[in-house]
Amino acid sequence: MSRNTVSDLLKKGQRHQMAGRLDEAERAYRRALRKRPICGIAWNGLGTVLEAKNLKKQALNAYEKAVKVKDAYPQALYNIGRLKQISGDFNGALSAYQNLLKIMPDFGPAWADLGNLLREMGELKDGLMCLEKGASLCPDRPSVLNNLGVALDESGDTQGALASFRKAADLAPDYISPMFNMAQIFHRQGDHARAEALYRKVLRLNPKDKKAGFLLQCIKGENVPTSAPAEYVSHLFDSCAPNFEDTLVKKLGYRTPELLYRAISPYLKNGMSILDLGCGTGLGSGFYRPHAEYLAGMDISSRMLSLAESKGTYHDLCLRDINRPWNLAGKFDLIYSCDCFVYMGDLFPVISQAAQHLNPEGLLAFSVERLDGDANDENFRLLPSGRYAHSRAYLEKLLKEAGFHILFMKEAVIRKEEAEPVQGLLSGARRIQAPKSDQAGPKTPASREQSRADRYIYPGNYGPGQRARS
Repeated sequence: MSRNTVSDLLKKGQRHQMAGRLDEAERAYRRALRKRPICGIAWNGLGTVLEAKNLKKQALNAYEKAVKVKDAYPQALYNIGRLKQISGDFNGALSAYQNLLKIMPDFGPAWADLGNLLREMGELKDGLMCLEKGASLCPDRPSVLNNLGVALDESGDTQGALASFRKAADLAPDYISPMFNMAQIFHRQGDHARAEALYRKVLRLNPKDKKAGFLLQCIKGENVPTSAPAEYVSHLFDSCAPNFEDTLVKKLGYRTPELLYRAISPYLKNGMSILDLGCGTGLGSGFYRPHAEYLAGMDISSRMLSLAESKGTYHDLCLRDINRPWNLAGKFDLIYSCDCFVYMGDLFPVISQAAQHLNPEGLLAFSVERLDGDANDENFRLLPSGRYAHSRAYLEKLLKEAGFHILFMKEAVIRKEEAEPVQGLLSGARRIQAPKSDQAGPKTPASREQSRADRYIYPGNYGPGQRARS
């Protein structure tokens, strides 16, 4: 009996694929396509194999053929949407999902991923509606329920979010994301006992989870690190990027960029080279652009940088952990940072790097949360919120030791938390002393070509919509 019919080859490809034998699966699908080039399901199968081999462009080409041939396989539109969403082609993904749902209106995964996509695009209300539709059609998919919980939490429906996370965790007891997300809600509400229990459960499943480990340290106050892990900070801001500005400005009364600019503005001039450290979405960039011959932004969150790039105020943006060597090509006349230093306790590394990247007489301006009780000689403290507060005495000592002359250190309300004002310090200093080996650098990066080699490129290497992934 011949085993070379198209149907047999498709079954063979699926068996090889399920067993992880990708080369054999690819050969089977290609043999099927030689026999029947208009077979959409074979093109889709080939696409899934190519995607598993990380050949995304070839996979996308195969999926597109799957929906264009005579024997079209419309489900391939879902795979097209997924790949385009991951690559950052949101409009292409939107079109693919919408076209599929016209043909197959009850295709639940497409509704769910369309909801995630709309959230990424800032359409939170429509995204929630699509996720609810997806969850109604896929009630047994833990990832869909987890993402619905994230959207409900963003919309202010905390109880609905908790219910959705619980359903996801009940369906998949080893699924870390809903556990972590529930822990964050309890943590935010001040229910530290339940948050701690869930963080510990996450750590039993994955002892290397730095996010859960750090937040447990925030609650317990034990083995306090000198800064928040990079994984925690990037995850935090990647997850909140879609509604970051709306939450900060409208709900939390965030005015730090404006307040810091007002404090440092008497010392600014035109034609400056400026670095926005921890730039986020670029909330403050509009204040500084008129003074800038060159304005660069640096952040650890790829999603934040994508939003910053859309503002069009920066000449260059780079994705970097500011606690690690910056390795920038040139030096700056001003480095400013709004609410970035709150994720570091020991500020010596970042202040030292700022000094090394400033021209002589260059300016440094930044904000921190204020730590009261300087008489106790406490330099900084990790708060249950996951942020650090710093004492005035510590900042003064650190800036002087790093070769700065302090221009101002002002108290200010930098935002609200749980409707209560958060007290902060706005600091400005001028670099007056430099190591002997230090040389004055150019105002802008020595080589714009070299600078652009560091330019932020939208990576899109994340799973859309999940606040926590493991």
